[in-house]
Amino acid sequence: MYRDVDLYAKVRRAVMVENQSERGAAKRFGISRKMVSKMVRHAVPPGYQRKEAPVSPKLGPFVGIIHQILQDDRDVLKKQRHTAVSGGTTESVRRERQFDPESPPNERSRRG
Repeated sequence: MYRDVDLYAKVRRAVMVENQSERGAAKRFGISRKMVSKMVRHAVPPGYQRKEAPVSPKLGPFVGIIHQILQDDRDVLKKQRHTAVSGGTTESVRRERQFDPESPPNERSRRG
């Protein structure tokens, strides 16, 4: 989707005020007719909207556990908290839940 608001204004003015056809505006501005149609429908460029939440097959089952670890760490002294750099959170999940990020999800499910 085009983010150029000036182009949006020019295309909308050409079609709506100057009564130029959408096809003519597409040719004049060098953009597709489909894009001109979208520009006429929307007053400002619509933002990007993700259709579905991203899927993480390896980490997905452990997200709740990781959030719980991080939540619990807020109540602990700073030196005792889990860290991603030193492997604290990752190592806890690996030890307690048999999580192996290198193995594909189907192999991991066969093991345990």
